Amino acid sequence: MDVDEFLVSERSVAKCLGALGPCQMSARVRPMEKLGDSENACKAFIPADATRRATVEQIYPTFGRYIRGGFLSHLAGKLFVRTGLPNIKLQIHNAFQNDATLQEAVELGSMDLAHCHAPSWDAWRAAFYDRFKHGSYRAELPAAAPAQQGGMSLHDLLSLLHTVAGDAGLRQFYDEVVRDSPTMRARLDAHGLLRIVDLDLATIARKHFPDADV
Repeated sequence: MDVDEFLVSERSVAKCLGALGPCQMSARVRPMEKLGDSENACKAFIPADATRRATVEQIYPTFGRYIRGGFLSHLAGKLFVRTGLPNIKLQIHNAFQNDATLQEAVELGSMDLAHCHAPSWDAWRAAFYDRFKHGSYRAELPAAAPAQQGGMSLHDLLSLLHTVAGDAGLRQFYDEVVRDSPTMRARLDAHGLLRIVDLDLATIARKHFPDADV
């Protein structure tokens, strides 16, 4: 998990993992992206079924066709891996044993990974160039749809917006895709994808780091 990711679970993590069978070697928790400029609103993960693309385009009518799964960052989530396994190699979204992908992870449906990818316009804009060159908007990542179907990679879309309109173009994208608003909440809620969570990070930080200035 990265420093901007937080587990949100209906039950304790111990109970969720303890309910798995002894032969289950890994479990995957899917992300939900926190809306920008929001204290508590998130967009939920959309399962990769035949309706996902249409759902994303309905929620984001201008830019939805260019956004994989409706998320700016990863869709894979993160893994829990059983301890004590030999010859394990961990990567950011997957695990390998003896250089082969570990058996398919079970999905933890009662747990989410709240990802604070873009807390605000200023934070998103400050991180933009690094993500554009090296991170989740980099050139080598695939487009949500093939070019012959009108698709364009997120890298190419953001490059075009910035070339044509500068920060105003990026701000238009942020306002539709990232920013918390009544319109955003209504569109997400219409598809059962609005999640309201209270991370209460300051209280948690004080609990674990009582001497820190938080």
